[in-house]
Amino acid sequence: MRLLEGAVHRRAVRIAYRTPGSPQPVSRTLHPYRLLHHRDVWYVLAYDTYKAAIRIFALSRISHSAFESAGFSVPEGFDPADYIDPRFGAFHGDEYFAVRLVVSPAVAEIMLERLPPEVREEKLGDGNVALEFDTNQREETTYWVLQWGTNARVEKPQFLRDQLARIYHSGGKPEAVPQAARLDSSRAC
Repeated sequence: MRLLEGAVHRRAVRIAYRTPGSPQPVSRTLHPYRLLHHRDVWYVLAYDTYKAAIRIFALSRISHSAFESAGFSVPEGFDPADYIDPRFGAFHGDEYFAVRLVVSPAVAEIMLERLPPEVREEKLGDGNVALEFDTNQREETTYWVLQWGTNARVEKPQFLRDQLARIYHSGGKPEAVPQAARLDSSRAC
């Protein structure tokens, strides 16, 4: 609740936070800008005074929180969309990239219900549908495409095609996927 109050009233909050892969929590002071809910997990998008950067923290990893006396203001022009892509993920994304999928008509209908209206749709001569959109979520887009199985084929970008091929050919075994293609847990707070 303190993070919500901190976001509403612009009060800094000190937290004890356990980062992925670390057994001991670290102390951080946050300026909470926004609470986010994604795939049944709550996150806070906040300015981390230690890292001097806007980061995303999973609430489930916070073991303690307390208000600090300092207040803060949200930077002018701050836009959560610069840090997340609500279609796919709550992780800080890389640069945006264009995705083109070819999908079966039934899957296209479901996808279009879940994707924002700016997705470009093209009906193809073979009955399939091409969908194009921009995102900054490499790992989450990979996960999302995988769930459609053979009903979705990536035409671009090439790095996504390559990553999916590695996953398919490995039988989904993480150790068979090169480290560079795996989720970078240092970006996830």
